[in-house]
Amino acid sequence: MPHSLRFSKALAGKLGEEAGGELMDMLNIIELTQRTEFRELASRLSTLEGKLAQQTVELRSEFRAELREQLASLTVNVERRISAVESDLRDRMSGVEKRLIGWMFGFWIGTVATLLAILRA
Repeated sequence: MPHSLRFSKALAGKLGEEAGGELMDMLNIIELTQRTEFRELASRLSTLEGKLAQQTVELRSEFRAELREQLASLTVNVERRISAVESDLRDRMSGVEKRLIGWMFGFWIGTVATLLAILRA
């Protein structure tokens, strides 16, 4: 809603009718120019905001994709390590079982020998 600037009567009287009119015309032109520039800047800002929003969406999408890739890689590495530890644990448990069976057999032979000795006596 454009409006024109006006001089007070005292200022118009000191400048004169013609100079005051020219000054007012110049000020109105300046105001119109500033309004036009402001509209252009507001339009550019709106465009930039749209671009920024689009780039933010793209960056989020790229970040999520990269994060998924890294998470998948990490998951694979963790699963490999767990498998390695599980395999090592099975091997160790197998060794322990073999030793326990050996000890159990030794105690069993010892017990049978002792019982036979007691029964013969």
